[in-house]
Amino acid sequence: MHRHPAASASSGTSRSATASTVSTSTAAANNNSTGAAADVRRIVQLLVATEQSYQSGGVAASHRQQGSAKSISSNGNGNSSATAAAAIPESEGPRGAENSSSNVASDLPTAAQILQQMGDLQLYHHPSLARDRDDHDDAFTNSGVAAAFSDYSEFEGAGGGSCACGCPTARTFALGSPDPTRGRQHIFGTSATTGLDRWIEQQTKVSQQRILRNIAPFADDPSALPGAVCASPSRWHPDYYYVWTRDAALTMSEVIAWLPQTREEENASNATFVRQIEQTADAYVQFTQTVQGKTSKYGLGEAKFFVDGSVFTGSWCNAQPDGPAARALALTEYVRYRRNRNRPIDPLAVPLIRKDLNYVARVWRQNTHCDVWEESRGLHFYTLAMQRRALHEGAQLMRGNSETETEADADADADADAYEQAVLRIDTQLARFWDAQRGYVVATLEHSGGIRSKRSNLDAQVLLAALRGDTDSAGLGIASHAMMATVATLVRRFEPLYGVNRVAATDIGGAVVPMGAAVGRYSEDIYDGVGTSHGGNPWSLATSAVAEYHYRLAMHYVPRHAESGVGSSSSNLGTGSGDMARYLLGAGDLYMARIARHTAADGTMYEQWTARTGFGRGAVDLTWSYVAHSSAARARARLVAALAA
Repeated sequence: MHRHPAASASSGTSRSATASTVSTSTAAANNNSTGAAADVRRIVQLLVATEQSYQSGGVAASHRQQGSAKSISSNGNGNSSATAAAAIPESEGPRGAENSSSNVASDLPTAAQILQQMGDLQLYHHPSLARDRDDHDDAFTNSGVAAAFSDYSEFEGAGGGSCACGCPTARTFALGSPDPTRGRQHIFGTSATTGLDRWIEQQTKVSQQRILRNIAPFADDPSALPGAVCASPSRWHPDYYYVWTRDAALTMSEVIAWLPQTREEENASNATFVRQIEQTADAYVQFTQTVQGKTSKYGLGEAKFFVDGSVFTGSWCNAQPDGPAARALALTEYVRYRRNRNRPIDPLAVPLIRKDLNYVARVWRQNTHCDVWEESRGLHFYTLAMQRRALHEGAQLMRGNSETETEADADADADADAYEQAVLRIDTQLARFWDAQRGYVVATLEHSGGIRSKRSNLDAQVLLAALRGDTDSAGLGIASHAMMATVATLVRRFEPLYGVNRVAATDIGGAVVPMGAAVGRYSEDIYDGVGTSHGGNPWSLATSAVAEYHYRLAMHYVPRHAESGVGSSSSNLGTGSGDMARYLLGAGDLYMARIARHTAADGTMYEQWTARTGFGRGAVDLTWSYVAHSSAARARARLVAALAA
């Protein structure tokens, strides 16, 4: 996934600003904008990346270069301003969200202008829907979506039939040809939505099946230990047939999340499926004991293992301490599930958690560790966020209170104290990653090795950190202004980089459905899934993360329902908050539609999509791609349920 084969030596250093340098609020810019209308204006401007600059028929070439981080917007009065690092009043952020000192936008267009654009389906990530284009591979007209898609298919992989992780199958791609005479269809509450709903439901089932298929035992590989989570069945070009500590832990967290969380869910669940998940989690506990007991140069920070539990001893970017943090978190979630069901807890589980967390508490501040993509050494936002969450939840577990059934012994309390102290120190470090000059959260500070080509330091791993880790306490959570600005800048950066983004609509269930931009890791990426090239590709898991971000952000705009308990409990929610949540649901669906376009007809997902053609590239049946989709689909289901409550 990350698996960059070599380091690049291009120059460029990271810039960051400490929390004390974050710009102050400037309320005067939006005194006439309050409540839900201000929310609509703000989110559209922040998450809308390119809408304003494209409306006039194009964007300056300099703004389309990957080095640009600005988007010029009009405030409706003839004034334009660069929104990347301007200040916004904190009082106008999402209701129910954490307060943030990160202020990133002002001089927004009027709510009426935005709503008019939305009503005409000039969807913000792809305003090309509303302007003429004469590219050779797509065409759009103002009278409606006219996509010149051609039917084509591509064969990748080898072998055939249904098999376990060790055996990838042949995949056939078939992208539909929507009727170019159809008029523009709104994605909200129409056949377009219905078709996408059906696809999400079907793909989620496939993703769950493929995830479980990638967890040992494997029928074709008796050497694999039960509970081993292979990253992909691909053993050549590229070889991902390993157990990455990080990937396995993220996978198990997702699998455990499928278990019923309430008595009502348990009564409605399939008992056979639940037992299968429990057996899988039990096997993962045993596998964790095996690999934790291995002697290796990097100890618990070892990046990956063979499926038989032996250590990979080849050259690799080590250590990766986000792995043990994610593993401790997955095991903590499983212990909590068992306790809530009044079921016995494997006596191995808590000691394994403790071992990982003791390691994390000891090494978290070191700046020589590898990042999530295994390319750069330094102090990483994603790693710190994962460590923060694992330590915080682990401290609760070790206290022997209502969160656990373990005995509250003196050593456990001492460990919990150490975890809580580390959490406080991590919070101060996380705040440093907000770069006020650039207007987004950067990925790495204190760079100490590996590639130096990430001049922008703008990376999708920051979004993954907000979704999987804990960044709220640093004011950089999902609903913070800083994270909104970061996501907006990511989308803005990637939209012009990939040829597939020229196509802004696809056919799903016979309806023309608009799509969001395909998103990659970072704009300077050169890993193409097999080797290196002049440019990287979009990643399925990164695009799923953007979809999930919209769904989870929308939850901050759903008023808490007295009976269901879902939504935001803030009393500051405006009367239009439900509309805002529904808008963000539709925005997230744009990215789900993008994923649908590049996913095989049989549901097969790859690590990447080729930037020009959109075909699957790199590791086939990548477990993390399925996990990312499943997680986004769960977030969407929660949002839909909350809106219906």
